[in-house]
Amino acid sequence: MLQEDVEARLRIALTTTIVEEYSLFVVGALETPPSARAVAAQLASRLRHLFDSQWDVDVEYISRPTLGELRIRSRSLQLPATADIVIHRRGRAGRDNNMLMLVLMLQESQELGNEFQRLSSLMAAHGYQHAVLLNFNLACAGADGEPPVVVLPTWHWIDAETTGPDVVAKDAAHALCRRGHRKDSLLSRDGEEEGPLQLEMFPAVRKTCRIEILQQLGIRYGNWIRSDIPSAIFVQDPGSFTLEIHTGHGGDRPDKIDLDGYFEPADPVGINVAEFLRWSEDSMIMLCDALLEERAVQKIAISLGYANEEDYWDF
Repeated sequence: MLQEDVEARLRIALTTTIVEEYSLFVVGALETPPSARAVAAQLASRLRHLFDSQWDVDVEYISRPTLGELRIRSRSLQLPATADIVIHRRGRAGRDNNMLMLVLMLQESQELGNEFQRLSSLMAAHGYQHAVLLNFNLACAGADGEPPVVVLPTWHWIDAETTGPDVVAKDAAHALCRRGHRKDSLLSRDGEEEGPLQLEMFPAVRKTCRIEILQQLGIRYGNWIRSDIPSAIFVQDPGSFTLEIHTGHGGDRPDKIDLDGYFEPADPVGINVAEFLRWSEDSMIMLCDALLEERAVQKIAISLGYANEEDYWDF
């Protein structure tokens, strides 16, 4: 798989983790930060849904050391036989069966150079296609009105020539943290909603924003997307949301799906797009089934218990 495809999937899983598990990063206001293992478990659970079922996503999977790794470990590095997350096919060797090796850091460390060396050696020893050092860069917020902790993730891909260090732009990272903080703050400790949060600090969108998302949808749903759809556009107006589905036979009049009530008008359109791309399969078939091939809709409906095979018999 091309690195840009792996990057896109990892970026979606990462932004989902920041929003949905924001409270994990706030534990003890960084006095007792979460363990890399806890964060890796949450990230891995989201990566599983973004790769074909033929791939296994494991946390701290202990591989049997190869001869190459044994030679490396016999030197001065004393390398462990695992990374924080690996995406591979269990029990199979070779580059075709080892896709991604990922090492997590939560904050900047003086050991960064050693981590690069360790990951590069592990990548070579186990024959992985890609390897990345992902740093969440947890820090206390320094400005009034910001959430208590800011997550500014950066990544460094081993043997890559074109990848920049920033996973998302700084303003997008702050918006993700604000959304996670807002979601966490809306619930009291007993799980009941306390009421709306003060949102004056988050200026509302004041113009129409349009983002083409067909390629991102294809990353998750693959050939389930209807082949006659050349374009799918997420449209955010001040206070309203629409999905425009263009078809090859639809002329200049796209099908429009009303998405009002599912997103935050105060958030940038990029953050709301990321939220839409995280929707579950049942949400997609209930609201946006026009995107999917008919057989895919049937398969999802049956798997979720909404229908039986008999419901789709062709009489």
